[in-house]
Formats: sequence, structure tokens, C-alpha cells
Amino acid sequence: MHPSRIRGLPPAGAALALALAACVTTPARPGEEALAAISALEDRRSTGGGQLQAWTRPGQPAAVRERALLALARLQEPATAPAVIAALADPEPGVREWAAFAAGELGLAWTPLPPAVREALAAAVLAAEGAEGTAPARDAELEALGRLRTPPALARLSARLESGSPLAARAARALGVGVKAGGPMPAGGVERLAALTVLPGPEARASRFGAAWALAQAKDPSAVPALAACTRDAAAEVRAVCAKGLGEHGGPGEVEALGRLLLEEDPLAAAEATQEAPDSSPLLRVLLERSFDEVRAPDAAEPETAVALGDPLRRQYLKSRFFVEVETPRGRDLALLDFAEAALLALENALDTLPGDTRPREDELQEVAYVMAVLFRDYVLPKVPSAATVLTERMAAALAVTCRLEAEPSRQLALAVLSALVSFVDEVCGRCAVGCLHRPRAGVGPEFFATTHPAGDGVREVPTAGKRTRRSSRSPRVLPAAPPPPLAPRDR
Repeated sequence: MHPSRIRGLPPAGAALALALAACVTTPARPGEEALAAISALEDRRSTGGGQLQAWTRPGQPAAVRERALLALARLQEPATAPAVIAALADPEPGVREWAAFAAGELGLAWTPLPPAVREALAAAVLAAEGAEGTAPARDAELEALGRLRTPPALARLSARLESGSPLAARAARALGVGVKAGGPMPAGGVERLAALTVLPGPEARASRFGAAWALAQAKDPSAVPALAACTRDAAAEVRAVCAKGLGEHGGPGEVEALGRLLLEEDPLAAAEATQEAPDSSPLLRVLLERSFDEVRAPDAAEPETAVALGDPLRRQYLKSRFFVEVETPRGRDLALLDFAEAALLALENALDTLPGDTRPREDELQEVAYVMAVLFRDYVLPKVPSAATVLTERMAAALAVTCRLEAEPSRQLALAVLSALVSFVDEVCGRCAVGCLHRPRAGVGPEFFATTHPAGDGVREVPTAGKRTRRSSRSPRVLPAAPPPPLAPRDR
């Protein structure tokens, strides 16, 4: 009550008016109850008899529609595809972005989609991408096309591989995802990717990397010449992915290129060359005989608290997204799975250090956690003398490119993840009977496909960098269950 309204009241009346005014509470924000209900349904892995789908429809607040689509993405139920398809035509770009993410997650679901459902989702994403006017939504739509991997979807990605196009890097990586998951390489796709690998200048670095990675997934002999040529790229990460592709798909004629990379000072390219040509390499593929104190950066946050690792649902999700083609797991695959989970938790734990409008999306977090896990695994496996600063720089670069972060936040997050990974090796690997770091080529199928971590109960609590906050203590089910902040499009 405004003070002017009580000036004429007697003291008792004024006191009563003030007391009544104090009882008035601020009304809840629109959709707040729905957001809480969505989180509860997601925790139960239930659509609530269609209620989740109902929350994606126009008429609900945009924040509710976005959060409901995120829940559908996590549940990965084929029956929810019609709701996702409808949301791809939503007038709000943020809703379309989350609808595309949900479509892509359905495309890579642990249980394969029926062909008719996959084709319907792909057709809807194709229509949305063709008319899209906002960059974040279009990025998500391109990624979804790769995950759905129907021939028309992959053909659209191939058409987006125009030299100099801002979409080329994203389209190349999405095409690589689709081909890796079993989709067909479109006619002319290898040639378009090869053209991207020779683009000059640092501004084309992301395009060259994306194209090289897609060529490495192609399993096409016609991609080998381009992979051999890009082993001379100025960027170490491009040389590394080309070495990996050559080792998997090349022949005797590519031994010279791999042999040249074995002498690399950069550990990334040398590690990939060593893994693909071990008989020719003086570098032994064994665990680095060095103290992990060398790896721990001096200004990295010290581990203060513990987080849960080895969660069956989270590990299953990581396998379904990044290890879909691993049929005969080796020690290096199991190490990569462990490191990816530890890196993802470390990133979630450190996100509160970033302003809300710069926090990466959850799919970006998963992707960069996997990339950083690859960098860390390939740093510790080969016996290559190198400074820890090189690893930090590579991790920071991955964060900057994938999550669109500035240099200093990228460096700080890289240090936090590196410290958490070192702690994981210190606390878990030393007591794990599998010894995957010591036996990177050994078969570990039962341990890899098990629902729990091979170290057993001892892995449930391991240190991670930084102070644990409300955000980092969320439920460790497949993906974090708390709703994202409702309005800022990148604050997810």
C-alpha cells in the first residue's frame, strides 16, 4: 500500500493496513509451476501421459516450451516425435533451436528410430533449416540433420559445404557425424570436403578441421589423398585428425605421411601417428612415466569436493552419442569414456564462474567434454615429452571454438577440467584392476559395456576442481535435470 493512502488513518488503522500490505506476496512468474513439473516428470523418465508434449504447444510461455523440448530430448521416446515436429515450426527461434536439438537426440537414441519416424523428423528439420533466419537455431538444425542421417538430410549438409560459407564448418562436422553413424556419403560430398581442407588462413581453421574429421569418418578410398595432403596443415589438430583417418583407411602409400608425423613436436599429431603406425614408431604407446604433478597447472583450482561418477544412465548416454561405432572396445576406448564423463562433470561444476549469457548449451558441453577427453587421453598414452601448457592451450582452444567463449574464460575452464582429470587418474585409475591406460590395445568389452564403472564403489566419489555449487549438484541422470534459465537463448 502506498504511504499516501494511510496518512489519514488512525494509528491502529495504519498499523493494520501496513500488516495487510506485508502479507501480499510477489506472484509467481508465468510457467514456474510448469517448469517444476517438467523437471519432476523428467526425473521419473515419464511424459506424464502426454503432458510433456502438451507443454511444447503454442499458448505456453516460451520458456516452458523450450524446457519441455529439452526433457523430450533427454527421454528419447519415438512416440514424442510429432510434438518435436510441430515445435520445429514454432514462431520463437529459441523453441525451434530446442526442437532441433530434440530431433537430433532422437536420431541418435539408444533404441533406433523406426524408419518412418526418422524420415518424418528429417523432413521437418529440412523445412525448418531452409527457412531459418537465426544462427543458433540454424546451427542446431544442421547438427540434427547429421544425427538423423537420412539421404536427403546428408545431401542438404553436403550442399552447405560451400567454400567461405559461415555454415561450412558446422555442416562438415554434422556430415561427419551422420556418416560415422552409418549414413551414406552424398554424391560429391568427398570432393566438397576435400576442397574445404585446402582453404587458406586461420579464419578457415574450423572449416578445415570439420572437413578433415568428416573425411576421416567416410571410410572412402577417394578421401585418402585429401587426408594425406592435410597432414601438412598449419594447425596441429587438423594434422592429428588426418593422421587418424589415414591410419584407419589408408594403405602402404601413406606410411611416409604417418612417418613424418611421428617426428612431430606437437603431441596431438604425433600421438595419432603413433597409434596408427606403432611398428614404425620410436614412441612407445604406454602410460607416460611422469608425475601427474607436471600436468597439474599451478593456477588450476585445487580439488575441494567430490562428485558422483560412474552413473549408469550418464555413461549409457555418452556411449550412445560418442561411441556408437565401438563394437570391440579397447583400453583406450574405456579410458576415453571415463575421461569424457569426468570432464563433463568438471565443466558443469565450473559453469557458475561464467556470466549467464555466455554459458554454453548442454549439447556443446557434452561435445567439448568429449574433445577434451580425447586430448587428455592422447596426452597421457604416448610417451611423448611435452609441456603441460600445450595440453592446456589445446583444451582452451576447443572450448573457445565449440562453446564460443573468450580466451580467458576458456583458459580457466581448461585448467579446471585438467585438474579434475588429473585427480581422476590419481584417485581412480591407480586402484582400478582393468588398467586400461597401461593396456590401451587390450580388449575390455565386458568392462566397457557394463552398466557400472569397473572400479566399483570406489569411483562413486572422486575429487573435481572448484567449489561445488547448486548447479553442479544436480541429479546425475542422463543429463542434468534442473530447468535452464528461461529467457536468455544461450543461457542453457
